[in-house]
Amino acid sequence: MLIYYLIFLFSFLLILFTGAATFLLLWSIGTYLIVRVPYAPTPKIVAGEIIKAAEISPGQTVYDLGCGDGRILFLAEKMGARTVGYELSLWAYLQAKIICRIKKSKTKIFCKNFLKDDISEADVIFCFLLGRVIEDIGTKIKSSARPGTKIISYTFQFPGWQPYKIIQTSRAKTYFYRI
Repeated sequence: MLIYYLIFLFSFLLILFTGAATFLLLWSIGTYLIVRVPYAPTPKIVAGEIIKAAEISPGQTVYDLGCGDGRILFLAEKMGARTVGYELSLWAYLQAKIICRIKKSKTKIFCKNFLKDDISEADVIFCFLLGRVIEDIGTKIKSSARPGTKIISYTFQFPGWQPYKIIQTSRAKTYFYRI
């Protein structure tokens, strides 16, 4: 009799995890088709280089638009910043929330479109976005960010914007702008 319970339990868990994996895969594909940005985390070594160059002060508010697993946010939090992230990829969002819980972080991470939210509280905005999304976020930032806000873009430039600083990290260029 015990063997039947174990088989049932194993089958239930297999369906549960297969279903969850399928759901996450479909969600990720759907997210990519909608926003046209794949989940590609900033390499950890590069994240450290960027945070160092960003000169974040304690008490500043750092937003990461498309935060992935939250690595930029967690590094900024170590420097005393208040941190907020947005991520549409459900898999990356769940990773970030789990890491946030493990680290006992105060970082706020949202699974929603940052283009539809208020980002005017940010002192520093980080993004690793491309294509049309970087143009859309450029428009959003110009209309809602406060004067003096630092904008940091890893790898991709904002079209028509003039960076005040460009650093060559170990993998690619990072562009620093100021509103």
